[in-house]
Amino acid sequence: MSNTLSREGHRQRLRDNYVKNGIDSLQPHNILELILTYAIPRRDVKEAAYNLLNYFDNDLNSVFSAETEELCRVDGIGESAAILIKLFNDIPERAGASRVRETVNDYVSSKEYARENFKNAKVEQLVLVCTDNSDAVICGEIIAQGSFSCGEIAPVKIVDTALRNNAASAFFVHITPASDYMPDEGDSALATLAYRALSAFGIRLKDYIIVGRNGTFSMCNDIRYMSCFGG
Repeated sequence: MSNTLSREGHRQRLRDNYVKNGIDSLQPHNILELILTYAIPRRDVKEAAYNLLNYFDNDLNSVFSAETEELCRVDGIGESAAILIKLFNDIPERAGASRVRETVNDYVSSKEYARENFKNAKVEQLVLVCTDNSDAVICGEIIAQGSFSCGEIAPVKIVDTALRNNAASAFFVHITPASDYMPDEGDSALATLAYRALSAFGIRLKDYIIVGRNGTFSMCNDIRYMSCFGG
């Protein structure tokens, strides 16, 4: 009875730690243990987790990319456990293949992207949309939200967001649900500042889109603001 209680307590601690602190809080053998608890419910899985790492030279990626047959060669790993482990490699590949990234390669598509994705926003937001070498959208991250001044936005935050997402280029979307869609001095100053900061890292600022209560505006397509983008 005591062994059963000890095992269940350890399993629950693994689960609680993952839920509370995320995957980075777990060592490689803990990750495998946590997975194996769902395939091997009535046996201590710590030894099997270490066996997996030893068999694959302590390389967690090799464990997940291995074929089912090879996983089954590891002591303590049966077919059910092997299939579950392999799923962790196959599912992201399948999901990635089925997900088509939206391409934003000119001011028309930038405006359309901004209008469709942020038209229902209820509060003011400044979003940096990161794109890859093919002009496909990687992500859109909120730089500021609520009551803020564009003049208070630190360039380092913009650069950090773009670098963290491996952006080749980016554009701003400034959502102003309660205001007009025309840029003010803060918008043009921020666009100029961001263009210079990102250019230093080889990242191009393509546009600054404003989504207001009455419409959508592209700054890069207006002769008055082209200098903000190096024009």
